Amino acid sequence: MKSKQLSSQTYKGLVNIQVNKSSLEKAEETLILDLKNKALREWKSQLQTMNNKKVGAPFKYPRGFILLAAVLLYLRHLSYRTLEVELQIITGVRISKSELHDRIKKLSLSINIGGFLKEKLMEIAVDATGFKPTEKGNWRIISHENGEVKRNGYIKLMAAVDVKTLSILSGFIGDAQTADITLFEPMFEEIKDKTKVLYGDGSFDTFKVYRKCIEAGILPVIRPDKNAIARYNKDGLPRDLRSYYVEFIKKNGYREWSKRFNFGKRWLIKIAYSKFKRLFGETVKSKKEENIRQEFTLKIWIYNALIALQHGFKQIDYFFRFILYEYFIL
Repeated sequence: MKSKQLSSQTYKGLVNIQVNKSSLEKAEETLILDLKNKALREWKSQLQTMNNKKVGAPFKYPRGFILLAAVLLYLRHLSYRTLEVELQIITGVRISKSELHDRIKKLSLSINIGGFLKEKLMEIAVDATGFKPTEKGNWRIISHENGEVKRNGYIKLMAAVDVKTLSILSGFIGDAQTADITLFEPMFEEIKDKTKVLYGDGSFDTFKVYRKCIEAGILPVIRPDKNAIARYNKDGLPRDLRSYYVEFIKKNGYREWSKRFNFGKRWLIKIAYSKFKRLFGETVKSKKEENIRQEFTLKIWIYNALIALQHGFKQIDYFFRFILYEYFIL
């Protein structure tokens, strides 16, 4: 489905709205209330569409209701048993925890929201952060090798964040042993057509990353390694952009390079991760790899919806309708 574009006047107004904790809480309330109303209002029509030509037992609960359940599950940090009770209180509908688990696990959503932004090309920061596995999965944290206890089993999330809105445009997961560059390569294929500037730390300081960016018409602003060596041509000039960065830092210092190329914007992804962990915590509920991927997909989808609402309180109806009903297929 093609995404729509916001007018420049609309987008300009959004970025000037203050983003704070109270507005984030208000966004959570709005998200839950609107999903509840939509699920109950369109219950019969959604079920009719979902069961049309379906083979086997028909669906009893529409997709919008399952989406509401997923939002409650992760935003309110509920168990499936508690979620069963919470849904009955909020909607008056009872559904078993086993069916909730199965339906949420199979819920399909896209996390790509580049379409709601005005700019066709964005400034994007990339970085990774770690999450703890569920307590029942502590075997992923503690491993015993040769009589030694090693704690290295955290789950790594690599994300690409639009530095203007802090929305997450792409995300891939791995474990503690997965190199950042390994997760970056498939992610780059998803974001390259919407990126004009790419900010990254030393983990991405490779000739391959620079080459990919230059070939895609992207300006890479990546911090060179402290021991990086500049390469020069026969005229004594830097051979490539990375060499130019290295020479500039040696002559003017890291701070001047950071100011010159706005490298400070990379730290905005840390703010996005902080908001994400404040919403969902630092622990992953799921144990199986496919379920972990699904959990992150749903959490990122919820996060993006909240960010959209948070930036657009003066135009909630338009913005919310666009994000949830136009771009994402409910």
